[in-house]
Amino acid sequence: MTERKRLEGKVAAVTGAGRGLGRAIAIALAQEGAAVVAADITGAEEECARLIVGNGGRAVAIRADVARRPDARGMVGCAEATFGRLDILINNAGVIVNKAFLDLDEPDWDRQFDVIAKGTFLCSQEAAASMVRRAAGGRIVTISSSGGRRPLADEAAYCAAKASVIALTQAMALELAPHGITANVVCPGMIETDMLDAALGEIARRRGVSIEDIKRENLRDVPMGRFGRPEDVAAACVYLASDAAGYVTGACMDITGGWMLP
Repeated sequence: MTERKRLEGKVAAVTGAGRGLGRAIAIALAQEGAAVVAADITGAEEECARLIVGNGGRAVAIRADVARRPDARGMVGCAEATFGRLDILINNAGVIVNKAFLDLDEPDWDRQFDVIAKGTFLCSQEAAASMVRRAAGGRIVTISSSGGRRPLADEAAYCAAKASVIALTQAMALELAPHGITANVVCPGMIETDMLDAALGEIARRRGVSIEDIKRENLRDVPMGRFGRPEDVAAACVYLASDAAGYVTGACMDITGGWMLP
């Protein structure tokens, strides 16, 4: 007998699906049988959808700015119109501005809170409303960060925004539980993505050292001795989106290779 895929028959929307974590998550969900709405603002969401379809999956791309209510609503509407419903939302879209606190300006603050915090709120509200109307439950998974649980120098706004989505998602877990909708948080640590390279590169530039030096310095604090891979985060999202996690809600899962340990 062929083993049933964990997300067979489900429909998922992934924000920030054009590259990095978002692309890995979208592909992993599709590999487990989900139809995927790949949402992004960069244009790279089209390539993500093509990769999924090219490997036998079902996917559609939509350009969406998660900080705009019409775009969040359009993403959910796209899932309903194309695949009939929405079962899973992965709030992954994010942006980071690596700046010392005293140099941080208001536009930097607003940009990070708009994408990370407001985007999570808008997309989750639109997705949850759709799930409640359908009365068949659902899954909301928010990608926060280890920086949302442990402060990082030169990332004040990012850490604050990522901390806010932990509280928001846990509040959603309380309110949405009666509808059979779970809401959980994944907190990645240092994951090999373009975003990590850009952040570490900026630190290296300011300190006048190589990015390799900064990477070695950071790895000393990771018990497992390596940076994470996007697939490590994607695997956690697949679990939380699956029936196996039906009694898990309000959880905050660290994917850090042990970096969060005392």
